[in-house]
This record gives sequence, C-alpha cells and structure tokens, in this order.
Amino acid sequence: MSKLILNRLWLPILALLILAAACGGGDDDDDGDDRQTPQETATQGATPAESEEGTAFPLDLERSDGETLTIELEPQRIVSLDSSATEILYAIGAGDQVVAADLFSNYPAEAEAKARLDAFQPSAEAILNERPDLVLVFDDATGVVGTLDDLGARVLYLEVPDSLDGIYERIDLYGQITGHEQEAAELVESMTARVDTVLQTIAEVAEGPRVFHELDNTLFTISSDSFLGDLYVLLKAENIAADAADAFPQMTAEAVIEADPEVIILADEEFGEDIDTVSARPGWNVISAVQSGRVHGVNPDIASRPGPRIVDLLEQLAALLYPELFT
Repeated sequence: MSKLILNRLWLPILALLILAAACGGGDDDDDGDDRQTPQETATQGATPAESEEGTAFPLDLERSDGETLTIELEPQRIVSLDSSATEILYAIGAGDQVVAADLFSNYPAEAEAKARLDAFQPSAEAILNERPDLVLVFDDATGVVGTLDDLGARVLYLEVPDSLDGIYERIDLYGQITGHEQEAAELVESMTARVDTVLQTIAEVAEGPRVFHELDNTLFTISSDSFLGDLYVLLKAENIAADAADAFPQMTAEAVIEADPEVIILADEEFGEDIDTVSARPGWNVISAVQSGRVHGVNPDIASRPGPRIVDLLEQLAALLYPELFT
C-alpha cells in the first residue's frame, strides 16, 4: 500500500519495539528502588472493583490475536496508538484518561496537547515512561503487541472495525473499559439517529449511482469488506470495487475507465488531486463522473477513521450522491 495511505488512511504501522533492557527490570539502582512493570504499578494493592457506571472489574477482553487481556481496574493512564480510538475516548468523556497519543491524533484539538509518540520510529522507553495502564493498538504487522506484552504492558489489540455496526460496538466497548458507559450509549444513540435520518431520506431510492472511492492517486480503493465500503452499501451506491477480495484493493486505470463511475470521491484532494488532475489522466475524460463534473473531495482524516465523525462522512456522501434529496 502506498505511503500516502499509510500516512493518512491508516495510522503509522508501528515498528518493532526493541531495546527491552532500556525499559527496566533487573538490578536495583543506586537509590535502592526496584523497577516495576506497568501492570505492577497499576495493580499494586488493587482489588476487583466496579466503576461508577457499573462495569465490573477485572474485565476479560478478547484481542484480535485471540489472546485474552484482563483489565484489573478502570484505566487512568491510556496510551492511544490509534487516532480513531483517541477520538472515541474524547467523545465519550474519557479524554482525561489519555496520557499520550500517536502523532496523527489531531482531533479534538485537546488531544494535540498530550504527549506525542512517534509511530514510525517508536521508542519502548518513551511508551513505558508514560506509565500506561492500557495501550491501545490497532495493527500488529511488526509484532509490537508481543513486544509490549513481554515488557509487561497491558495491550488491547483490536483491528479496525469493518462496518458501521462495528464502530458502534467499539464505542460501547471503550465506554465499558473507561467507566463512561452512559456517555458511550448516548453517543451511539445520537449517531444512529443521524444515520436513520439519512436512510429515511433515501428510502425511495431503488439503486444509487456507480461510485469510485479513491484513496490515493495510485488507485487504491475500498471494497464492501471495509467500514468505508459499508457506508456505500447503506447508501445504496454501486461501489465499482465492492466485490474485490481485499478490503483495500488497488485498481488499474483501465478497470476504473471500464467501470465508468458516475461519481468519484477523492480522499486525496488534500494531496493535490481534484477534478482537474483527474480529468487530465489519460483516458479518464470519457468517464461519466468527469464529464458531469461529479468529482468531489472529502476530508481524509474523517474518511480514514472509524470513529464518531464517520456519520459526518455518511451525511456528506449522501448529499454528494443524491444532491436532489439533500438541498
């Protein structure tokens, strides 16, 4: 996948954390203090507890790697290596529990005031210096989950949701973990109400337009097996890559031209792509979307994060697909 997608569609894939010795363990220092793992620090003297909103601890959660993570107490020092998770935590009132976030956690603005962790060149020492009682990770391509496990950190590894319902479930889960169940439930309720309004507006639509959703100018796109693809399913649009084997396939220019999308959505407008650059591509001038001027850009941050603002994107896409219904 292109560097643009790694930078903007997904958060930086974490490099393998090394130098475990830099994170302690072993002999006493000159002051006679023993180094403790994050788990020891968080659970020292702790007993099973219940949050104010009723979450019973310890809490057992299944990770995306099939392992079970046990959270002994409501976390108060969360390191979020996932900007989607950061947005969710702030949206449910758990922002104060976040002590550090990845460099792409730029929403809401308050998140940028947190300690910043470089996801391209991560430092185990920097992560553990934040004394996290929970680390949120969405990808384990580099083995970062096992590395942090070995260093004694509590790591919740959850892959990106592949549907809008999956996003709702993720919000509810973070509410349960952080003691903000009510706020999470209210957020999901408000999101579903907005989605219902959109779906009611297009209820009489039998079939929507053909759509090409461009992630970058090397023609990576989305299938129906992704949270973005699920939006087009809900909107009754004909995603030209809906049946691709991968969630984020790469198309050829010839395939896009042959599919003749009636609407082109650009998630890379911020990086210089627009109707003029698309029209100038060899052979693209015959595409219906180009001829009718239906080439539109969307905010790449909102369009890349399975979090609360995904409903903003759904509403924007609905208006672009069905302008006659959303005036």
